[in-house]
Order: sequence, then C-alpha cells, then structure tokens
Amino acid sequence: MSQRVEGSSWLPDLDRFQNENLPDGIPVAAELPFGDPQRIRSWFVEGDDKSLERAQRLAAATDTLNQLHLHLATLLKPLTGKKRPLAHWTRPWGKLLLEVYGDRTMDKEDPEDRRTIRACQNIYESLADKQQVPEVWQTRVTAINALELALQASVDGTVAPPADPLAIEMVGWLDLPLDDAPVVVVTGMNDEYIPASENGHLFLPNSLCEKLGILDNNRRYARDAYALNVINRVREHCLLVVGRRDSEGEPQKPSRLLFVSDPPTVARRARAFFGYSGKADIHFWLADPADLPTSQQFVIPLPETGISQNNLTVTSFREYIKCPYRFYLSKVMRLDSVDDGWRELDPRAFGNLAHDVLEDFGHSDLRDSTDSTKIAGFLSAALDKWQNIRYRGSRLPAVQIQVEQLRYRFERFAELQAERVRQGWRIIAVEQYLEHRMTVDNKPFTIRGTIDRVDVNDRIGGQVAIWDYKTSDTGKSPAAAHFSKDRGWLDLQLPLYRHLASHVEALAGYDLGVPDLGYIKLPKSIKEVKFEAANWNAQQLADADRQAEQVIRSLQQGIFWPPVATPPIYSDAWAGICQDPVFEKWSPPQLAGERP
Repeated sequence: MSQRVEGSSWLPDLDRFQNENLPDGIPVAAELPFGDPQRIRSWFVEGDDKSLERAQRLAAATDTLNQLHLHLATLLKPLTGKKRPLAHWTRPWGKLLLEVYGDRTMDKEDPEDRRTIRACQNIYESLADKQQVPEVWQTRVTAINALELALQASVDGTVAPPADPLAIEMVGWLDLPLDDAPVVVVTGMNDEYIPASENGHLFLPNSLCEKLGILDNNRRYARDAYALNVINRVREHCLLVVGRRDSEGEPQKPSRLLFVSDPPTVARRARAFFGYSGKADIHFWLADPADLPTSQQFVIPLPETGISQNNLTVTSFREYIKCPYRFYLSKVMRLDSVDDGWRELDPRAFGNLAHDVLEDFGHSDLRDSTDSTKIAGFLSAALDKWQNIRYRGSRLPAVQIQVEQLRYRFERFAELQAERVRQGWRIIAVEQYLEHRMTVDNKPFTIRGTIDRVDVNDRIGGQVAIWDYKTSDTGKSPAAAHFSKDRGWLDLQLPLYRHLASHVEALAGYDLGVPDLGYIKLPKSIKEVKFEAANWNAQQLADADRQAEQVIRSLQQGIFWPPVATPPIYSDAWAGICQDPVFEKWSPPQLAGERP
C-alpha cells in the first residue's frame, strides 16, 4: 500500500538535516527523529522577519521528514532485529518490494518500468539463490548486509535502453572502427592512453609477452594504429581531442599515433600543439583544418534585468566586492551545491556551535567574573548542552574530536576573558540582530546583521569594542581580512557594525565614532587565541563608508556583471556556471552600466 508525503523538497531537506546534525543513524522506532516542529517554530530572532521565515520553513521541513520516517518505519520494521542466516531475509525483502511496487501497473515495453522490474528480480533472485545453501553454512547477517550482498551479486545485470536516434552515443575506443556513425569525436588522444601500453607487469613483463606470442605493446600499437586509420578513413567527419593538461594542471603529451605521417605533416602538427596559444585559428587535426566556429559555443547566463536590492546583510558586502556575478548567483538566485557526504562538522557548523555556547555565556552571571576556572566550567557545560541539542544523534568520532578541540580553545578563552574583566571591560550585548537604514542617492537602503558581542570600558572614557567571533584554524587578522593595499576594501563587515551598534539600547550615551572593531579568534593553535582589534582611524572608517555606498549604489541599479576573471576562493559551487575550469572560456560581453 503506497503512502504519500506532501511536499517535493524532502530530499534536499534530508541532505540539510544530515549536514547540520551529522547523525550516524536514525533508529526505526524513534519518535520525531528529526525534531519537534512546534519547538523549531520558536527558534527565531525577535524583529527579524527573515529569521521567522527560516524557522517556519525549517519546522515545515521537519514535519515532512517526520512523516516520511513514520511511513518508512512501518515498511522497515520487519527488517529490524538481530543477525539471521542470509536466506532468511529473502521473504522480508521480497515483501518490502511488493509493498513499494505492488500496486503499480508496469509495462515491460516501457524503459523505466523494465529497469524497475529487472532490478527487483535481480535482488530477489540473488537472495533466493542462497536458500539452496544449507543453513548451517550460511553467513549470519543483518537486513542491510543482506541487501548489500544482493546488490553486489546483481550489479552485472544490465537493461539495455531503447535506441534513440537523437542521442550522442558513447562507446569505447576499440568499438569505434565498427561503428557506422558519420561523425565521430575521439577524446583523450594523449600518449598516456592511446596507444595502450602495459609496462612493469609483475608476472608478465612486455619482453616475456613477446616471447610467448601473446598481446604485447607492439601489437597494441599496431592494433590502435589500425583502429585510428579505419576511424579516420571511413567517415566524413572525425575530430580528435587532445588534452594539453590533466585535472591537476600537469602537462600531457599528444598520442604518438598522431605523428605517424610524412615529415611536413608531423612538423605542422607538432608546431600546432606545442605552440598553441589559445587562438581559434589553430586546430590540431589529423586532416587539414576545417571551417569550424571560432568562439566558445557555451555561454555564461546573463543576469536578469530589472533586479535591484534594497537591503543586505553586512557580511554579504564582501561577496559583492569579490564578484558581482557570483553574488547574483548566490544571494539573488540562491544557487548552491548540496552534498550529503559530511562526516564531520564543516567550518560553518563548527562556528555556529561556538556561537551558541558563547551566547549563553554572554547572558550568564559569569560574564563579569574574573575567575577563569568558573568561566571555563560554564563554557564546558554549555558546550555539552548544545552538542546534545544540535548533534544528539551523532556518535561520529570526528564530531566528538571537534567538540573536545572546541572545549580546549574555550579554556584559553576563559583566561583572556577573566583578564579583560579585570581591565574594566564588561559585556553589554551579545548576538543582537539589528537593522540600520542608509540613504544613497536619495534612495533608502537597509543594512542588517547580528553583532556577536559588544563590550564597554568605563575606566577609559566609555570606550566601546565590537567583536566578531572567528573559529577558523588559520584566520587572518581583522585588518588584513578587510583591507588590502593593492585592492582596497575587501570586506566591510566590521566597519558597518558600528552603524548597527547605534541601535543597541545599552549603548545609549556612548561614543561610537571610532570604536574598537575586531575579532575574538579561537583558532586551532591555543597560542593564537586572542582579542585582536583592527585599530582603524576615523578617516579609514569614513573611506569604508564610501565604499559601502558605492556597493549599495550598484545594487540599487541592479549591476551584477561581469564575473571576475580569476575566481575567488570558496566559489567552487558556481565554477561550472562561470566556466572556471574551462580552458577557452567564453568572453563575457560588456553591458551598459556594469562595473569597470
């Protein structure tokens, strides 16, 4: 009997849960294994509409995943239990396949249905075959192990797809001489692959193969030379693609078969290959160059017109400064890659865990304590609490190690925090979501963000310090992360924080002209745990404001073009769209109003 779960995004939601919670397994009998939707709906920042929207969306996704688990648990319950002889799992797995597919009408002439039918047959037959083995000799396995063995046994069972006259067929090198296609494109014509060679065989070296009269490198060379000659002679269009560098950037050699010709042709080909400079008029062909397109046929999609931004988080300014087009893909189109293979906390998850603990500390009575031992004890207990909340189902060894690494960093932080309190500093705000309205060219624009921590020191004239927590192992100083002598402002997060801080109620009466702006760094090296300020002066901060206004002006005008030629680091998610790994990438056109 089939069950239906409302919603179409449950698979990416499941990937998100995996990456954010890193469970090593979800028990079949668990109730609400993905969390309590009612509780999740309360996880939002007061006054932040986007935070409320995220909480509601997360609660809805959690409810869907819980429903999905309930239906799956009903199906999987017969497959739980201790290990049994392998053949004992034939009936439970067969019953599950009937539950899933039994009410569907399938047509063996339909390609999709034929594949499904054949896959179910292979799994069932692989398990049923084991019933011929006496039980005393059968391996005792779990249901999952039984399915894995069945899949391994049936991996060679293929279902040929129907012929598609419009498809581009991909076949092996040795099958090409027998293929009657009028057009052939051969890739990988490099000496590393063609002609095939077998060198350094442990038991059958090439010299022994020659003496035994079996396939050796000379015969492979003759075979591949004959194949190339046939491929080229019997069809009108034949294109050979030679790679100049491999995926690691190492140079590659062209196949020696391409130099089996008269001396002038060999010289022309060698010069074309080794003197290639990326020009479209140089082609490396077996025959004479043909009339082909001289420009890249795949283009980078242009951004939509008429899109403008009227608000932005302070952390997103650096994304626009790096590349307006990749900003468009990430922040406007909201494109990103999804990977469910995480087996440890990624940098963002690790940082979020640290922020949760430090937020608890900032609200506690110990925030004004000078006893580093008590502070460290509080942070350790808060870390255990948040680990249980965020990763309650995770027993992955890497996660446990990362948690202990963070605990170790907190011990050093506790010493520095106690010393700051002795110097007169006190915490007055933590994790405050704030908005600030700016006006650029008579148009309103809202910047928003969450300030990790604000300190004041009344002993030195009410000095204000605004901090951002950083947990990266080898983080830059705040000054280096924000400004470069060669490229100017790279990031505007900390300078813009002082505008957001003007809305912190506890700072009423304090001077925010030139506050301390910096990072509380919690890296891997305990010696590098520190409070580090950027020490910018009023003129530098004013310059940062002008840069922010320029970014805002571009966003209001909807300028998201062109993509920068050199991709920024950590931009792999959009590498395919921007043609980052392409040797001859498409040259973007100039658009009206784009940034120089």
